[in-house]
Amino acid sequence: MFSADVVLAKNVFPPKNGPVPSRLGRCGAFLAILAVGAISLAGCGRGGPEVVGVTGTVTCQGKPVENLFLNFKPEVGRPSWGVTDAEGKYSLKYNRDRDGAVVGNHTVWVQFRPRNPGEELQMTGPGAKRSNLSAALQKYGSEKTTPLKFDVETDGQVIDIALD
Repeated sequence: MFSADVVLAKNVFPPKNGPVPSRLGRCGAFLAILAVGAISLAGCGRGGPEVVGVTGTVTCQGKPVENLFLNFKPEVGRPSWGVTDAEGKYSLKYNRDRDGAVVGNHTVWVQFRPRNPGEELQMTGPGAKRSNLSAALQKYGSEKTTPLKFDVETDGQVIDIALD
Protein backbone atom coordinates (compact mmCIF):
# COMPACT_ATOMS: atom_id res chain seq x y z
CA MET A 1 0.00 0.00 0.00
CA PHE A 2 1.29 3.43 -0.84
CA SER A 3 1.20 6.27 1.65
CA ALA A 4 -1.38 8.11 -0.49
CA ASP A 5 -3.67 5.06 -0.26
CA VAL A 6 -3.42 5.10 3.55
CA VAL A 7 -4.33 8.79 3.73
CA LEU A 8 -7.25 8.21 1.37
CA ALA A 9 -8.46 5.21 3.40
CA LYS A 10 -8.38 7.22 6.64
CA ASN A 11 -10.55 9.96 5.13
CA VAL A 12 -13.09 7.61 3.49
CA PHE A 13 -13.63 4.96 6.16
CA PRO A 14 -14.72 5.92 9.71
CA PRO A 15 -12.62 4.75 12.63
CA LYS A 16 -13.67 1.36 14.06
CA ASN A 17 -14.04 2.39 17.70
CA GLY A 18 -14.77 6.10 17.53
CA PRO A 19 -17.70 8.33 16.71
CA VAL A 20 -18.84 8.59 13.11
CA PRO A 21 -17.94 11.99 11.72
CA SER A 22 -20.91 14.03 10.58
CA ARG A 23 -21.09 16.90 8.16
CA LEU A 24 -24.32 18.13 9.76
CA GLY A 25 -23.06 18.47 13.30
CA ARG A 26 -25.36 18.55 16.32
CA CYS A 27 -27.56 21.38 15.01
CA GLY A 28 -28.08 19.65 11.67
CA ALA A 29 -28.97 16.35 13.36
CA PHE A 30 -31.52 18.14 15.56
CA LEU A 31 -33.09 19.80 12.50
CA ALA A 32 -33.27 16.45 10.69
CA ILE A 33 -35.06 14.84 13.65
CA LEU A 34 -37.41 17.81 13.89
CA ALA A 35 -38.25 17.55 10.16
CA VAL A 36 -38.99 13.80 10.42
CA GLY A 37 -41.25 14.46 13.43
CA ALA A 38 -43.16 17.20 11.61
CA ILE A 39 -43.70 14.99 8.58
CA SER A 40 -44.97 12.10 10.70
CA LEU A 41 -47.39 14.37 12.58
CA ALA A 42 -48.84 15.72 9.33
CA GLY A 43 -50.87 12.50 8.96
CA CYS A 44 -52.45 12.84 12.41
CA GLY A 45 -55.87 14.37 13.00
CA ARG A 46 -59.13 14.08 11.09
CA GLY A 47 -58.41 16.20 8.03
CA GLY A 48 -60.04 15.19 4.76
CA PRO A 49 -63.60 15.91 3.67
CA GLU A 50 -66.28 17.39 5.90
CA VAL A 51 -68.31 14.52 7.35
CA VAL A 52 -71.54 15.12 9.31
CA GLY A 53 -73.88 12.86 11.26
CA VAL A 54 -77.00 11.63 9.44
CA THR A 55 -79.87 9.59 10.86
CA GLY A 56 -83.41 8.85 9.76
CA THR A 57 -86.21 6.34 9.33
CA VAL A 58 -87.12 4.21 6.31
CA THR A 59 -90.75 3.33 5.67
CA CYS A 60 -92.64 1.46 2.98
CA GLN A 61 -96.33 2.37 2.72
CA GLY A 62 -96.12 4.04 6.12
CA LYS A 63 -94.60 1.05 7.94
CA PRO A 64 -90.97 0.89 9.16
CA VAL A 65 -88.66 -1.42 7.22
CA GLU A 66 -86.05 -3.39 9.15
CA ASN A 67 -82.83 -5.01 7.88
CA LEU A 68 -82.54 -2.60 5.01
CA PHE A 69 -79.01 -1.71 3.95
CA LEU A 70 -78.77 1.93 2.79
CA ASN A 71 -76.08 3.20 0.45
CA PHE A 72 -75.36 6.95 0.34
CA LYS A 73 -72.96 7.74 -2.51
CA PRO A 74 -71.77 11.35 -2.83
CA GLU A 75 -70.90 12.95 -6.16
CA VAL A 76 -67.32 13.21 -4.87
CA GLY A 77 -65.79 11.14 -2.10
CA ARG A 78 -66.30 7.95 -0.16
CA PRO A 79 -69.80 6.44 0.20
CA SER A 80 -71.54 5.94 3.55
CA TRP A 81 -73.91 3.21 4.67
CA GLY A 82 -76.43 2.32 7.33
CA VAL A 83 -78.72 -0.55 8.36
CA THR A 84 -82.26 -0.10 9.64
CA ASP A 85 -83.37 -1.57 12.96
CA ALA A 86 -86.80 -3.01 13.88
CA GLU A 87 -88.26 0.53 13.92
CA GLY A 88 -86.79 1.41 10.51
CA LYS A 89 -84.23 3.76 12.08
CA TYR A 90 -80.68 4.09 10.76
CA SER A 91 -77.49 6.01 11.42
CA LEU A 92 -74.93 6.41 8.64
CA LYS A 93 -71.33 5.20 8.91
CA TYR A 94 -68.52 6.86 6.95
CA ASN A 95 -66.02 4.17 7.90
CA ARG A 96 -65.56 1.67 10.70
CA ASP A 97 -64.48 4.34 13.17
CA ARG A 98 -66.44 7.38 12.00
CA ASP A 99 -70.18 8.05 11.74
CA GLY A 100 -71.79 10.25 9.10
CA ALA A 101 -71.61 11.15 5.44
CA VAL A 102 -69.68 13.59 3.28
CA VAL A 103 -71.40 16.96 2.85
CA GLY A 104 -72.94 17.22 -0.63
CA ASN A 105 -75.47 15.62 -2.95
CA HIS A 106 -75.92 11.85 -2.59
CA THR A 107 -77.50 9.12 -4.67
CA VAL A 108 -79.25 6.66 -2.35
CA TRP A 109 -80.24 3.06 -2.98
CA VAL A 110 -81.31 0.25 -0.68
CA GLN A 111 -80.85 -3.50 -0.36
CA PHE A 112 -82.76 -5.94 1.83
CA ARG A 113 -80.47 -8.04 4.04
CA PRO A 114 -82.37 -11.04 5.45
CA ARG A 115 -81.07 -12.34 8.77
CA ASN A 116 -81.83 -15.96 7.92
CA PRO A 117 -83.13 -18.18 5.08
CA GLY A 118 -86.69 -18.03 6.44
CA GLU A 119 -86.74 -14.25 6.16
CA GLU A 120 -85.38 -14.49 2.62
CA LEU A 121 -88.13 -16.97 1.71
CA GLN A 122 -90.77 -14.59 3.10
CA MET A 123 -89.38 -11.91 0.83
CA THR A 124 -88.92 -13.88 -2.37
CA GLY A 125 -90.78 -17.20 -2.06
CA PRO A 126 -94.31 -18.16 -3.09
CA GLY A 127 -96.89 -15.91 -1.43
CA ALA A 128 -94.20 -13.49 -0.32
CA LYS A 129 -95.43 -11.40 2.61
CA ARG A 130 -93.37 -8.37 1.63
CA SER A 131 -94.64 -7.82 -1.91
CA ASN A 132 -94.77 -4.04 -1.33
CA LEU A 133 -91.11 -4.08 -0.33
CA SER A 134 -90.25 -6.26 -3.35
CA ALA A 135 -91.71 -3.60 -5.64
CA ALA A 136 -89.85 -0.87 -3.75
CA LEU A 137 -86.58 -2.79 -4.05
CA GLN A 138 -87.03 -3.03 -7.81
CA LYS A 139 -87.38 0.75 -7.95
CA TYR A 140 -84.82 1.79 -5.30
CA GLY A 141 -82.50 -1.23 -5.21
CA SER A 142 -79.85 -0.14 -7.72
CA GLU A 143 -77.51 2.82 -7.94
CA LYS A 144 -78.29 3.15 -11.64
CA THR A 145 -82.10 3.16 -11.37
CA THR A 146 -82.90 4.76 -8.02
CA PRO A 147 -84.57 8.17 -8.13
CA LEU A 148 -83.50 8.92 -4.53
CA LYS A 149 -81.22 11.97 -4.19
CA PHE A 150 -80.54 13.81 -0.95
CA ASP A 151 -78.40 16.78 0.05
CA VAL A 152 -76.34 16.16 3.18
CA GLU A 153 -75.72 19.59 4.67
CA THR A 154 -75.54 19.81 8.46
CA ASP A 155 -74.41 17.71 11.40
CA GLY A 156 -77.28 15.86 13.04
CA GLN A 157 -79.36 16.00 9.86
CA VAL A 158 -82.42 13.73 9.75
CA ILE A 159 -83.26 12.18 6.37
CA ASP A 160 -86.44 10.11 6.43
CA ILE A 161 -86.95 7.92 3.37
CA ALA A 162 -90.37 6.77 2.16
CA LEU A 163 -90.19 3.86 -0.28
CA ASP A 164 -93.62 4.18 -1.91
